Amino acid sequence: MADIPPIVLPPIMAPDTGKVILVPKPLFFNGTTSKFDKWMLSIEVYFTIHAVKFANDKVRSLAILSRMRGGSAGLWAKLAIET
Repeated sequence: MADIPPIVLPPIMAPDTGKVILVPKPLFFNGTTSKFDKWMLSIEVYFTIHAVKFANDKVRSLAILSRMRGGSAGLWAKLAIET
């Protein structure tokens, strides 16, 4: 069976009304491959809901790296931030 790529939704650019949208922060990821899809989905949903806050690649990249802790992902994120 062929791998099906994840669905990537375009960001929703809603005006900031000051209302709180109840979407949890993305999950943490430690490099366990079986948990990657669920983690990536949590990142995509969070970025879509908070599109105004994550408007450029640098902010999105740092946010993703900040959710990589422990295991091989934590080591990789540490190296990526330091370079």
